[in-house]
Amino acid sequence: MNDTFLLLTPVLMLPIVALLGFVGCDKLLGFEHIPDPQPGPTNFTATAGDGRVDLSWDAYSGATEFHVFRGEVSGDYPDKFLVAASGMNAPPTTYADMTAMNGRTYYYVVTAVTSSGESNRSDEVTAEPIATTVDFVTAFTVGTPANTFNGWAGMEVTVAGQSLDIHALGRVYAAGDVHQHTLKIIDKATLTDVASVTLDTAGGTVSQMQTVPLVNPVTLNQNTTYYIVSQETTGADLVFMDDSTVQTTGVASVINAISGDGVTFFNGAPGYHCFGPLTFKYSVTP
Repeated sequence: MNDTFLLLTPVLMLPIVALLGFVGCDKLLGFEHIPDPQPGPTNFTATAGDGRVDLSWDAYSGATEFHVFRGEVSGDYPDKFLVAASGMNAPPTTYADMTAMNGRTYYYVVTAVTSSGESNRSDEVTAEPIATTVDFVTAFTVGTPANTFNGWAGMEVTVAGQSLDIHALGRVYAAGDVHQHTLKIIDKATLTDVASVTLDTAGGTVSQMQTVPLVNPVTLNQNTTYYIVSQETTGADLVFMDDSTVQTTGVASVINAISGDGVTFFNGAPGYHCFGPLTFKYSVTP
């Protein structure tokens, strides 16, 4: 009889265990229920800007904060940003990543934190910030073209109160131009080259700027003066060396036209005058 009782004991215990779990005593017996993970936030999007990525997602019921994770390899997110509530308000469902660098690809996920813990991750999104460039010269007038100058010609500019990232250099196209020209930015104080590119004029449009991108953008420091010049050759392409004027954005001032042999430079007409004329594409340094 004792053997029969021992055999029935596990069967008799099943209703008791079930009853204990029902009334909330399952923890006492080591049968604590682990809740299923909460789903991640939905409709997660990333919009790339200039030196930033704007993220957004749907509202999440009961969320007290969100965690945004970022990495430069898919599935690996070493960077973490907190999106917290303010006062009694729910936490915002947007985040602006202002530390993102132009030209890099970033991968993001977001989680929600509620009273039940942290949710699963959202779907992964990706974005690559890209600099928004602006043409320094917005309009220009030219005189009579000639090909009688040999040396470097362009303009002297002083950057205003914000440093500039330069992404391209340009030169106006004159009818019949077919040669290559080296375009440079030279630091006036030291006469050192800041940037140098080669522009192939073939196929240009008359009286329109042709630009060529820099392999790597360079920074022009605020309150610093530079020469923006093009190499010209006697008997080759036409260039406007007389009274050409330019209108520009306000990020730098055109001091005067400039020309020289690369070592010694001479001032041309003062104010917004430029041989060439020349231009550059820039973005304001963050």
